[in-house]
Amino acid sequence: MAIRLIDSSNEIVFDSFFFRVFRVFVAERRDRSPHQWYYWLAIIIVRTAATNLADLGASDFKLGKIGLTVGLSIVLVLALLLSPPSKATDAADTRVFRLPTTDAKYWAAMFIAGTLGTVIGDMASFDTGLGTAYASLLLGCVLGVVFLLGARGVFASLWFYWLAVVTVRAAGTSVSDFLAHAIGLPSSTLLTGVVFVATLLIWREAPPYRARPREAT
Repeated sequence: MAIRLIDSSNEIVFDSFFFRVFRVFVAERRDRSPHQWYYWLAIIIVRTAATNLADLGASDFKLGKIGLTVGLSIVLVLALLLSPPSKATDAADTRVFRLPTTDAKYWAAMFIAGTLGTVIGDMASFDTGLGTAYASLLLGCVLGVVFLLGARGVFASLWFYWLAVVTVRAAGTSVSDFLAHAIGLPSSTLLTGVVFVATLLIWREAPPYRARPREAT
């Protein structure tokens, strides 16, 4: 689900973004009930801001999508090398891969990865001649391969995790562009929102492969 929040002058109001993220974090700290709703709400807000930042760079600043892709890739790699998200407490001193802690460094990396994925998705849809439908199909197949490898535990690492995040965002951008052109932005936002909420309600996570210790090399 991608929402492009750009005003009439095509400028982004980032103070609203930071205020919304802050409110989500405060509410999550005060709520002691066990659920993931705050995480996914923060994901939607961060991804929305990432979408608009990608649009700002490509449309307003007239930066080439290839240059943006290369630049954002370098920034993401540097962020993960120099200030990676913290490891989960139960895996801090082991070689076990677990999802990183959702601290400030995690959300910064998520914002960069989301922006990068948006640029890749838009480039595939509008700059390659594929169009939104074929770009969605192509990136969807790539995402399927990533999911298959991830489910089998082929690449249980921090780098593969963020590759998956970028791939999800790229495929999601093309699909959302396709739906927006096919049925309109309000209808596509409503449709993807309903599907998203239904998925969260019925999803039951299986024991993750990342809980398995990696063999020593």
